[in-house]
Amino acid sequence: MSYLRFPPVRGAVWTGYTCTHPDHRGRGIARAVKLQSLAQAAELGVPFVFTDNDSENAPMLHINERLGYGPRPGLVGLLNRVDK
Repeated sequence: MSYLRFPPVRGAVWTGYTCTHPDHRGRGIARAVKLQSLAQAAELGVPFVFTDNDSENAPMLHINERLGYGPRPGLVGLLNRVDK
C-alpha cells in the first residue's frame, strides 16, 4: 500500500505511507506501489513529493534513496512520550 497525502488548500504533497505485508516483503512490491504513487503525482502535475522514514527501516531507506529522495537540510523531527 502507498498513497499520497494532499494538503486541503496548499502546501507539500507527501507519500502518506508505504508498506507491504511481512509475508510478501523482499519482492519489490513496496517499490512498485511507491512508483505508482509517484506516477499518479506526475499525472496530476505535482512537481515534488515529500516522504519521511523511520531511521531504522533500512529496506525503506534504500528504496527511497534509489527513487531519488534526498535529505531535507534543517528538518528536525521531535517526539514526546506522553504515557509516563
